[in-house]
Amino acid sequence: MPQAPRKADAQAQRAQDKESKRARGALSCAECRRLKLKCDKTVPCSSCKRRGCSAICPNGSLITGQGTRFVLADTEKLHHKIAQMSDRIRQLEDALAILSPGESHPLLQSDLLKIKSSIELHSAANEESREQGEGEDEEREEQYIDAFGTLAIRDDGAATFYGR
Repeated sequence: MPQAPRKADAQAQRAQDKESKRARGALSCAECRRLKLKCDKTVPCSSCKRRGCSAICPNGSLITGQGTRFVLADTEKLHHKIAQMSDRIRQLEDALAILSPGESHPLLQSDLLKIKSSIELHSAANEESREQGEGEDEEREEQYIDAFGTLAIRDDGAATFYGR
């Protein structure tokens, strides 16, 4: 029984030593470990400086997107910039509409005016692809069904394949 507290103390001591080494720069930083890069163990390290993430070196980690290499850095800044640009586009569209009251300018078509923000942009793109692809998808499915054949499963669990 007396060994259990000693084990816990030893593990806590090792974790504390590791953290103090990491804070001093004796161990590689979290981003270099995550990306398996060579770390020069300075704070911030040269690879973090080069990648533009020196603010999180040595213990922080960036938010990853798809997989582990794609990083979504400063998403708030990007969303703010997109919002600013969307506002600017609206202002320019309004100014263009005021300058050409009698004529319909080609940039003021209704389908182009639907795209107002990144969310609407994605939904508009999805709607277009759905509308265009509905008829084509059904034809493709029929071709694939005919090409593969049919699998029949009986009540007793036996299966029979009819096809090529």
